[in-house]
Parts: sequence; structure tokens; C-alpha cells
Amino acid sequence: MFSQIRRSEQRTALKEQPKGKFWLMLDDDCADVISVRDISPKGISLQVDRFIDKVSGVRVKYQNDMVDMMINGVVVWNSPAETAPSRKEPGDSYMVGINLLSPNLLYSFI
Repeated sequence: MFSQIRRSEQRTALKEQPKGKFWLMLDDDCADVISVRDISPKGISLQVDRFIDKVSGVRVKYQNDMVDMMINGVVVWNSPAETAPSRKEPGDSYMVGINLLSPNLLYSFI
């Protein structure tokens, strides 16, 4: 499933996870971000701890010692995570692709 192309822009796969912490903010809830899979000039794919519907408006929050930012986005795809390295049970985490509305701000910090 992940071999399918979902974005036309060049992606940057992260060799290691960012030093800071990510959250995926929903209308009245917050999903834990387990890992960042990749980032592109217009989007990001994240492994999260729950299913999130496509076309859901979200805010990606990133925080480290020097930065605290929140960027609006829209979930454009979702699927069960094929591997869940930090989870015990298969299928209890999901991958989401998010089209970021101000992506360059986040892209510059990762």
C-alpha cells in the first residue's frame, strides 16, 4: 500500500526522528504522533495512534526547546500502519498523509 504514490513532490524520508515532539490536533481531541515517515514541500506523513478520516481539518503541532509551532492541514489519505515499531499489536496505529497549508515553515525545522 505504501508503494503507491500519493504525492507528486519529492519526499524527504527522515533518517532519524526529529528531536522535538509532534501532536496531531483535531477539533476537540489530540492524536499522538508515533513517528514521522517523510516530509515534502507540501505535506507530511505521520504514524498516529488512531484512525483519522480523510478530509479532516487538522493542526500539526511541533515543539522542541526552541520552537513551538502549529500548522493547519487536511488529511488526504489514511491507512493502517504496515509496521508499528513502538506498538505491541498490529493494526493499532495508522499512517496519515496531510496536505499542509503552510508547509515551508515546518519543513525548515526538520
